[in-house]
Amino acid sequence: MKIWFSILQHKLLTPNDFPDLKTLQQRITDFIVRHNDSAQPIKWSYTVA
Repeated sequence: MKIWFSILQHKLLTPNDFPDLKTLQQRITDFIVRHNDSAQPIKWSYTVA
């Protein structure tokens, strides 16, 4: 869940100003729809040092 909010912040929230709350809500909803159309599982990898 934390990764998803990070993606939302970096791709939508950080570089923008929103004139009002309704616009923000609509853009978040639009982002969710677009993201869900192309989302794929995250491939985790790590090394044991």
